[in-house]
Formats: sequence, structure tokens, C-alpha cells
Amino acid sequence: MLYECASEISGVVVYARGAVVTRKVVVPAIADGDADVRVSGLPFVAEAGTVRAHLVAEGRRVVSVQSSTVVPADKALAPVSEQPVIEARAALDRAQAELSELERRRGMLVSMGLNPGLAPRSHGDKIAERTRDAMVAHAVVAGSLEGADARIVLLETRIRKLQLELRAAEVARESHSTKNRRGSGHPERAAIVRLEGSGAVGTLEISYVVPPARWWPLYTLDITGGGTATVLWLEALVAQNSGEDWSGVTLALSTSDLVTDARLPELASLRFGKAQPPRRAGYRPPPAGLDRLFAGYDRAKLSVKVTIRTEATVEVNDQQALSSFDEDDEHLSTGESGAPEDGWDDRTDAGEALEEMMPQGAMRAGDFGGAPPAPEAMKRMSPPAKAPMAAMSPAAPKSAPMRSRGMVGGMQGGGGGAMDRLSESASTTPMEAARADEGIPGDAWLDFDRLRLGGPSSDRRGKLFTARDDNLLLVMESARAIEQVSPGAEVEDPRRSRGHYDHRWDAEGRRHVPSDAQPHRLRITQYDAKPRFRFWTVPRETAEVFREAAIDNPTPGPLLAGPMDVYIDGSLLMTAPIAHVDRGGVVKVGLGVEERLRVARNARVDEDVAGLLGGSTAVDHHVTIDITSGLGQPATIEVYDRLPVTDEKGLEVKVVAEDPPSETYKQEDRGAPIRGGIRWKIALAPGAKRTVKHHYRLVLSAKNEIVGGNRRE
Repeated sequence: MLYECASEISGVVVYARGAVVTRKVVVPAIADGDADVRVSGLPFVAEAGTVRAHLVAEGRRVVSVQSSTVVPADKALAPVSEQPVIEARAALDRAQAELSELERRRGMLVSMGLNPGLAPRSHGDKIAERTRDAMVAHAVVAGSLEGADARIVLLETRIRKLQLELRAAEVARESHSTKNRRGSGHPERAAIVRLEGSGAVGTLEISYVVPPARWWPLYTLDITGGGTATVLWLEALVAQNSGEDWSGVTLALSTSDLVTDARLPELASLRFGKAQPPRRAGYRPPPAGLDRLFAGYDRAKLSVKVTIRTEATVEVNDQQALSSFDEDDEHLSTGESGAPEDGWDDRTDAGEALEEMMPQGAMRAGDFGGAPPAPEAMKRMSPPAKAPMAAMSPAAPKSAPMRSRGMVGGMQGGGGGAMDRLSESASTTPMEAARADEGIPGDAWLDFDRLRLGGPSSDRRGKLFTARDDNLLLVMESARAIEQVSPGAEVEDPRRSRGHYDHRWDAEGRRHVPSDAQPHRLRITQYDAKPRFRFWTVPRETAEVFREAAIDNPTPGPLLAGPMDVYIDGSLLMTAPIAHVDRGGVVKVGLGVEERLRVARNARVDEDVAGLLGGSTAVDHHVTIDITSGLGQPATIEVYDRLPVTDEKGLEVKVVAEDPPSETYKQEDRGAPIRGGIRWKIALAPGAKRTVKHHYRLVLSAKNEIVGGNRRE
């Protein structure tokens, strides 16, 4: 017994591409034994082969799950009209076309030359007349140009206005969900779950995959009380175009892909000694003589009675005669009631002639789906030359379309027909994806919802094949709309920053994501964090002191690359990008320039003669860095600088004096090691000032000079 049941979306897991939607089915009291539960309203873009059912009940279990396409008989109008967008786009196209034509005409007028023809001597007495005509023509052209320029200015203003109106109409349309824009008369999917057993049905859930869905990571750092309370919000931009709104659902985000082959590779082993027998595969090819199973069907098709028109008699061979008959109709010339049509006579029977011409089991490959007959059979089938045989008159050509009674049955592996052949021609046979070395079918056999058994009138009769995916085009269009979504240049695709391991985040509470192919910002979860603030400066490059907050990753998983909005006491300070941070790593967020800290770097260079005989040149560099604090609290500033480095044997670089002493800095914490880096950590009291002094010397031969000059500052 079939039970029609309602359902609602309860949970969604969004992956790097695509999503798994779970629906909770409301099952009424059903009778004991086998029962079919039908769930309608599934989106058409849902992949048929991904429908799964989960049942929690004592005496019941799921036997099978099937999905099918449902096409409504009538199409309802969409609540949201597309007419404003269509009208605005049409008006914009007309204005742009008129502007293009005006610009073309204006170019012709500008390039037009006005020659009064004063050079020929024969017109010397008409100089005044010709000059007057040229001036009049020039006035006409100038007036036309003036009118064209005025019209162009008006059109450009109108085009800008129409572009704004078109954008407003598109925004108004896109603010509605896909369901409201498309209406309620579109195809959808239905799932039938067969249950067996007895007792009450507990919780029944079905899940399926919708490809057009994706997400991007975002973060918000809220710092309050001078850093005493800090909250790190994990957020995401989620976009989906499945055709159904996700309202009040539990949402989860995953960095993994929906389909991942995690099987280990098979490594071939080399053995020395006795040859080993080949490994037996679990797959067995179809047995030989499969076509003999359809011998009775072939004989029945050959014994069909065909009525022949008596007005005309032509000479045809057996192949022409066979091509005149449809494989699924018993009488080519009869109507629906079976009575002969006008102009046809039922006195001639060609059935016996056909049986004599073709042996049992020999079928033509193009018409009846069987294998081509052997050459010996073709010789036996060939009739004598110019054998007279009655055939259809030219008024009814043999290529005319005929009725097919087995179209529905052919799709289920029954009688076969035109629909069956169309499905097979646009499909992929699992055998074609088989491994050539072992002859074992590929993974296409695992898509059970698309597997069909070829009917007796099919080229693959008695064999399994994968039928065409009817919703492939719609899925591709929906997925293309999602791929074209551009939430901003600062966001990052999870595929590029997820690293080597995937992770999943579960959102707190319930969320709402409409199906409008637009990104929606959602808060997933929050974590408490304790930032460590630091000030650093590179005065050699810029006279500014920067603030930075270092936060240990408080989440149990990684933090993907993406923008982070930084709030200080409720005010938005800036949006800073962060890179991928693994579990247990440190997040460094730049907080901009600290205006209350000032830094100034001054350098003095002295060049003198060195050595016993003056054979060397010494270039002394005196660097002074002044730091002034205007903060109301103590602060530690990290000052970075760099010494020149060389691999030349005739050039020596040595530090003469430092106050305070520096430490070596290799910049390994930022992933780009450097040579010659030095760093000072200067502690400043509120309103204090400190000076860093640094003196280094370059010694080289007096006969040489450093490329670019001896001054390094």
C-alpha cells in the first residue's frame, strides 16, 4: 500500500561544493507488512542516486529506496514577475542601439569634406557663388553635428538612468527566493521508501545531495575592555541555488568534497619462481548465446500480418521490405480500432513471404535490435533478382513516423521502443568504462538508479546500461550560477586553504538560507580568546609604528584563510586578512598604525682611509633611531633593522658599537627568512623617549668601490 507523507528539511551539511539535505518525514499509522512511503517535493536538481533513508523503529526496516521525476500537469505562475527586469533591459538596449547609430552618423559628418571647387580655371567667375554654397553646406553640417551632440548627451544621461533602474529591478528580483521566482509548476522529484515489518514507525529521515551550494569562511574579532574580554566569531557566507529554501535548519560546514576516492592503490607484486594463475574476478561477463533467449520474440515479430496497397506494385529486395515495417506495430496501415484505412486492401498477406525470406532468429540490426545475420544467412535471405513483391505506394513513404506501443515498457526493460533507444543512445555503458586489463566494469555500475536492462528491441537487449541523466542540464545551470557568485575579492575558497585535512563546523541554533544564488552571512559559533598585543616598526622603510594582536587558535580545528573584521569596544577598526592557521597555531592580526607612538631614523656616513699604508677604505655608518611614546600605559616596541651582507672576500662588514645591544632576527616566523636582520625590544614608560644607536663599518680595498656607491644608507 502506498502512503503519501509530508516532510520538512531538518538539517543541511554544506561541503566545499554541494550539500547534503536531510528531511524528516511525518509517517502516519500504517498497516503491518510491506508498505511504500512516498515523499514528494524534493528539488529537481537533487541527484537521484544519492537518496538515502534512515529509520529508527523496533519492528520495521527499510527494504529499498527509489526516486523518480514528477512533472505537474499544470504550471502555476510565479509570484514574482520578471516583467520589470525585461522591460528595463529592453529600454536599455534600445537606448544603447540609438546611441551607437548616432555616434556612427556623427563620425560620418565629422569626416565629411566641403570642397567649393575653386581650383578649376573654368569656374573662376563663380568664386563668390561657390563660396556661399560651401558656407551654407557647412552651416547645415554644423547644425546636424550640434543636434547629434545634444542627442548623444541626452542618451548618455538616459542610459545611466536606465542602468540604475535595471540594477534596481534585478536586485528586487534577486531578493526573492528561487521558489518564488520560478513558481510552483516546475518538475520535482519524489522518493518512495519501502518498509517491511510490523509495529509503529518511529523516526524516518531521507537525505539527498544538491550540487549548487558552497560557502566561504569569515571571522569577527571583538575586543573589549582593553583586551580583557575578546570573542572570536566563526562566520561564513553561504549560497545555494537548489530551488528550495532552508528555513529553520541545523547547519554544518565542511571543507571536504562530496565524492572522494579513499581506496588504497593496488601495488603489483613481483614473484620469482613458479608462474601463478591469474586472479579470478568476481565479475562474470554475459554468457554466450544471449540472443537465443529472444528467439521466440523474433519469430513473433516476423510472423506479423502486413496489409499491402494493391494500386501499385514495385520491385524491392528483402532489406527494403523490412525497412517498410515498424517493429512495434502489428498493422502499419490500420487505425486505432484495427480497421483498414481508406485506399488499402486486406486481401494480400505478406507474412509468409517474410518468413520464407528470413530464417528464424535472423534479425536486421537497425530495425529489430538483434545482431547482424551471418554472411551465410544473408546469402540465404537474398531473393532472386527482380523478384516481384507488393509494397507500399509512394503516397505513404516507408520513412513515415509510426506509433510505438512499447515506449513505457521499453524504459523498464519490457517491450522496448523509441524512448528506450533514445535513452540508450545518450547514455554511457558501464562496459565502456571497464578496465581493459581485467574486463571488469567501472564505477558506473554503482549508480543503480540509472541502470536499465535493454529490452528485446534494443541494441543492448538483455544487458545492463546506464541511462541518460535527465536533470543534468538543470544541475549544470544551477551549479554555474553558484560558481559565478562573487562575494568579494578578500574572501577565499575553502578548497584553496583547507590544507591536508578536512574539518567540519556545526552551527549553533538554527539558520535560514534562501535559494537565491546570493551569499548570506551567518554566524556559526564563537570562542573566547586572549590576545597578546605588540608594537613593531621598521623605520628604515616607514616612520610608523604598527599594532598587532597575536591569538592562539582557540578552535579544535584549523582556521581557513579569509577576512577578519576587528572591533574595538564595539567600533569597527578595520578588516584584515588572515592566512591559514593549523590547530594550535597563532593568528596574527594587524590592527593598523598606532598614532601615539612616533619613530624617526637618522643615518650619518663617514668615509676614511684605513690600513698601515692607506690601502683600504673604511666607510662608517652611524644610525640613530628615536622612539617617543604618547601612550598612557607602558609598552614594548620591537624595532627591526638590517645589516648589509656580502659574499665578497675583499669586503668586510663588522659592527662597531650598539646601544642597546641587538639580537639576530631571521624572520622565520613570517615564512620568508632573511640575512642580516637585527631586532631591538625597547620598553617605554608612558610619555617616555628612547634612542637606539647603531654603528657598523664597511672595509674594502682603496682601489675598489661598492657597486651602487659605498654609502649603504
